[in-house]
Amino acid sequence: MFNIFSKKQKTSTETRTVGVASRLFGWLFNADGVNNYLTIGSVYACIRMIADSVAMTPLKVYMQTKKGREPINNTLSKLLENPASNVTGFMWINTMLTQLVGWGNAYSVIVRENGVVKELLYIPTSSVSIQLTYELNDPFYYRVALSNNTFINVFPDDMLHFKNISLDGIVGESPIALHKTTFDTSHNQAQYADNFVKNGAGLSGIITTEKGLKREQVEQLKQDFKTAYMGSENAGSVPVLGDGMKFEQLKPISPQDADYVASKKLTKSEILEIFKVPPPLLGIIDATYSNTEQLALIYQRYTLTPIYEMIQQELKLKLLSSSQQNLIIEFMVDALLTTTAKDKVDVITKLTEKGVMTLNEARRRYNLIDEDGLNEVVLPLNSAPMTLHNKVLDPQIVAPTETVTPPEPDDDELRSLVHKLQSELGRLKKDFGQREP
Repeated sequence: MFNIFSKKQKTSTETRTVGVASRLFGWLFNADGVNNYLTIGSVYACIRMIADSVAMTPLKVYMQTKKGREPINNTLSKLLENPASNVTGFMWINTMLTQLVGWGNAYSVIVRENGVVKELLYIPTSSVSIQLTYELNDPFYYRVALSNNTFINVFPDDMLHFKNISLDGIVGESPIALHKTTFDTSHNQAQYADNFVKNGAGLSGIITTEKGLKREQVEQLKQDFKTAYMGSENAGSVPVLGDGMKFEQLKPISPQDADYVASKKLTKSEILEIFKVPPPLLGIIDATYSNTEQLALIYQRYTLTPIYEMIQQELKLKLLSSSQQNLIIEFMVDALLTTTAKDKVDVITKLTEKGVMTLNEARRRYNLIDEDGLNEVVLPLNSAPMTLHNKVLDPQIVAPTETVTPPEPDDDELRSLVHKLQSELGRLKKDFGQREP
C-alpha cells in the first residue's frame, strides 16, 4: 500500500511508545479506544474548542513574487483541502489537533508517488512507537502498527509529526499524562455527584433489632431495604419496618459539607489553565473578566498562534521541495477574528481609502462579484505621493528660456490705430444717447 519505506532497517534501536488515541480510522490502524478523560466536560470543551478553532482557520498556499505574495491554486493547495480520500481539510486538522492537544502528539504519513505528495494519511497516536537508532543521519524512525498485526517503518521525511512541548525534541509530552492528578480529581468529582444523585433518598443509616439474624437474613434485609427506599426515584418514601426493627438515620455528608462546589470550580479552573483557554470563552462569566474581546485576542495570540506556527513550519519542512521554496503555507488568522458588522465595514473602508486593496477585493470579502472599473487602487489626494502632488496639486510655471520683444509700431500705424479707437468710441456714445464734448 505504501511506497515510502525505502531506507534500510536499523539494527540497534530503542522503542518509545507514546500516548493513547481515539477510535478514528480504526479500519486501518489499531486503536485503544476513547480515553475516559474526554468524559470530563471541561476537558472535552477545551480540546474541542482549540481543535475547532484551528480547523476552521483557512490554510492557504501563496507564491512569493516581486510584487508580493499571490494566492495560488496548485496541487499542494488542493491536497490541503482534501488530504486523503473522503477526508476534508477540516476533518484532518480537527482530528490531528484533538490528538495533539489531548495526548501531545499527532501523526500523518506522507504518501508520495514519483516524488509528488498524493495523500496525508492520519495515524492514531496509539499505533505509533518511535525507534531510536543512535545514528547521526537517521537518529530515529516511526514504527506504525497496522490492523492486521503487521508493522511498517516510516522515516521522518515521510511523516508529519505535530508535537506538544518536548523534553527530547522527539516525543511531545501529553498534558493529560503530566497532569493526571488534576484530571483524576475532576473525574472522581463527577462520579461523586453521580452517586449522590443516585442515592438521593438520603436513607443512609443503621437498622437495629433485638433478634438474632442469620447472615442470609441480614443480606436479604439490606437488599430489600435498598431496593424499596434508596435511589433518586424513591426520594421521600416512608420506610415501614416490622418485627421489632428500628431504623436510625445517619446524617449524610452533603456536597456543601464536602466543599464539593468550591473544589469542582478550582479543578475546572486548573484544567482551563492547562489548556490555556480563557474561562469566558467557555461560558464561565466572572466579574474579574471585564473585557471578553481582549481575552479573545489573548487566546488567539498565546494559545492558537504557537499552534499555527508549528503546523506551518512542519508542513513547509516536509511538503515543499528545494524547488518550491518560493511557496508559503500559511493560516489566514484574520478569518478567525470575528467582529461586528460596523467594525468590519470600517476596516475595509480604511483599507480601500489607503490603497491597500481595490474595491473589487473589498467586494469579494462579502462574496460579491467583481464590477467593471473597480480594479484600480484609489488614493485620496491629501495622501497621494509627493510626485503626484508636484504634478497635480502644485504645478510650477516654467518661464520661457528666451524673451521675445514685440516690434514697436511706426507713426502711421499709431495714428491709424488712434483714429479707429476714436471712431469706435464715438459710435458707442451715440448709441447710448450721449453728446460729444
